[in-house]
Amino acid sequence: MLSDYFNLELKEFEQDFFDQLETAGQIKQPSFEVLPYFHTVYANGEKAGVVGYHPTSLRDTGNVEIILAPEFRGKGLIEKVYETLADRHGLKNLYATINRRNMTSLSAHEKIGFKRLSEEKLTELRSRGLLGSEEVRLEKKV
Repeated sequence: MLSDYFNLELKEFEQDFFDQLETAGQIKQPSFEVLPYFHTVYANGEKAGVVGYHPTSLRDTGNVEIILAPEFRGKGLIEKVYETLADRHGLKNLYATINRRNMTSLSAHEKIGFKRLSEEKLTELRSRGLLGSEEVRLEKKV
């Protein structure tokens, strides 16, 4: 697998690098409360992206977000980055919320084993104000 050629490290979140990523607006700006759960991703010593999660009421569950720099996309890094994040923080259940029009991200997440929640569950989350009308939520057990 191509991602096996990358040595990944999760380091302290770097705001300046996050701001430089061209699609940074597609993930939420980490707030002060969740900053300890967000990291700058390094691949072979180069800044490759940002990954993090928002804790839930369940200790081993997180709502994950990831953004990779263009030169690191399509190399199979997402799965390895999420595994590294889950190991570091003791996560067993990952949830990802993605805009339904972002087919690239949806496909990448499904390719690594994320499953879409049922339409019934999505409707319930939307009615409770926990999911936007254009968003889809996926889950994965790690």
